[in-house]
Amino acid sequence: MFLLKDNPRQNHRRPKLEQLLLLLLRIALPIALALCMARPVLTGMTGLQGSAPTSLVLLLDNSPSMGAQTNGRSSLSRACDEASQIIRNLPRGSEIAILPLDSPDHPILGTTTRLKSGSEILTDLTPS
Repeated sequence: MFLLKDNPRQNHRRPKLEQLLLLLLRIALPIALALCMARPVLTGMTGLQGSAPTSLVLLLDNSPSMGAQTNGRSSLSRACDEASQIIRNLPRGSEIAILPLDSPDHPILGTTTRLKSGSEILTDLTPS
């Protein structure tokens, strides 16, 4: 008959342990999901890009509206400065092509690995 009686000490610990394990699982699951979906966020991502050559196509809007002046500089000159900065940060051996949006069939600069010539061409670009 003693085998059929419940032992209150053992039965009291077991549900408490199960509840604790269930609580830990419920806490760990959202944390694990958040870590799986997270992506690395660094302020200086340029160090992660590596030095592998890349291909870059720059589409530049050289329409007359880009000739609008703001603080003494045209929108096109600011866009060309940004594009030149991007070109300067490319690794050696990268390819660039510069296409104006007014005539994308006629590139300003076809695919080339001469990055310096790409920056120089951008300085001479004017609105169409």
